[in-house]
Amino acid sequence: MPHWLRRRHPMKQRLLAFSLVLPILTAAPVWGQCTKLCEQEWWQKAKVNDIIVELDRGLDMSDRDLGGSTMLHWAAGFGVPDVVLALLTTNIGINDVDNYGHTPLHWAVLTGSSEIIVGLLEAGADTTIIGIDGQTPVDLAKENENLKGTPGYIALLAAKAASVTAACPKLCDDSWWKTADLADLRSELEAGADVNARSRQGWTPLHKAVWRGDPKAVLVLLEFNADATALAKDGKTPWNYAEFSKKLTGTKAYWALKDAYEQ
Repeated sequence: MPHWLRRRHPMKQRLLAFSLVLPILTAAPVWGQCTKLCEQEWWQKAKVNDIIVELDRGLDMSDRDLGGSTMLHWAAGFGVPDVVLALLTTNIGINDVDNYGHTPLHWAVLTGSSEIIVGLLEAGADTTIIGIDGQTPVDLAKENENLKGTPGYIALLAAKAASVTAACPKLCDDSWWKTADLADLRSELEAGADVNARSRQGWTPLHKAVWRGDPKAVLVLLEFNADATALAKDGKTPWNYAEFSKKLTGTKAYWALKDAYEQ
């Protein structure tokens, strides 16, 4: 790790740890299938033109290192705005997550790169994705004192507020669940409601159905491909709640949820 990274950017040390700890523990190479654009040493020396040359050679945008990180994670993490913009013109996944549930936006927030944050948000980065540490990019931003007050921080808060209001107007509303029936739920989903939308607590509709002990609602949500592994801010999945639900235990919904979680 270069001296400037150790001295001035403690948040970057945390970022690199996410990408490196798993390969170290397994005594495997860090790089996996992803070649130059996922090598720490190469990134420390590379210029923007070097990266564009590699892209022009037709690199596979789906390549990852053994930490699950893509080239866009590395670009966002090392704070090179021009490179991020170049990568965003390809078919690389802007919301792809690494083995820790972190997107490139998480990485950019950890390093405090305001310009990259704005660029990712303008390109459609999702502010609601929760890592295995239970934190969204907005949560991480609130912990980064160097980021507060910057255009990136302000854009994050605005995007988060808009996404909560627009993406989950009914299925994340407790009052709606108190009066809605299965026909209402199915109608919302068939009309295009996001089955994996998030509340401010990170709960999906499936979390809510499980918490309410409603097996029929659970089955309908699973029918529409609800994510049984989605993590709320408390780090729990719908299945974690179902395991202790007296209303769900032993029902068809219970076993269907278990199967979906273990797939």
